[in-house]
Amino acid sequence: MADTVNQIVAEAQKVARSLTSARGIELVNQVHSILLSEIPHLKRGSVNISLVIGQQDYDLDENILQVDAVYVGTIQLSETTIEDLNKKAKGWRGAANEAVSEGTQYFLSSVVGSGDVISKNQIGLYKKPTATGTMTVHGSLRQTGALIGTNQIPAVVPHSRAYIEGTTWLAARELFPQASAAYYQLFLSEMDRLKRYIETKNELLKDNKPFRNIRMEP
Repeated sequence: MADTVNQIVAEAQKVARSLTSARGIELVNQVHSILLSEIPHLKRGSVNISLVIGQQDYDLDENILQVDAVYVGTIQLSETTIEDLNKKAKGWRGAANEAVSEGTQYFLSSVVGSGDVISKNQIGLYKKPTATGTMTVHGSLRQTGALIGTNQIPAVVPHSRAYIEGTTWLAARELFPQASAAYYQLFLSEMDRLKRYIETKNELLKDNKPFRNIRMEP
């Protein structure tokens, strides 16, 4: 079971004894934001999209930061781009509907509004489906809302060293800044280890390969 925010704060308080629980929770949230920005795949999840017969483009949830894999039922779709479709399948948007199969491809696009600002992102299918169903989009998700004391860190994280070292570093900056550089280096080291672990695991998941013999030592 993943550690909770309160448990991470308690570990940091072993070094930063005057760190309050309330401030510790705020610091854990800062560390969480840093890790999410450096390791996009840290918060993974999926969203379901209902397919409509003959519809090619579907709006993506705004909290999806990156798409890793797309399924319709048990069928994994391959990725393409609008540029490739324009080159290899002239008139592809007007192609006849086709039942979803292993040959079905998905592509990503953005809708640009006034001032050349992206108003929404979309995912499209080639070819358009002949039946209703559910498309499941797996990927990296945006963190919504602050973590509270009883929240757990992401389940994909095998242990909480990066969170503990990061919280200790931020506490040290405030409470004993003369020693903060050393704790910062510990945090960077743990963050790098976690990043390599998550990236390796994500590549295996993306390629639909079993996740075996990949460990992150405590």
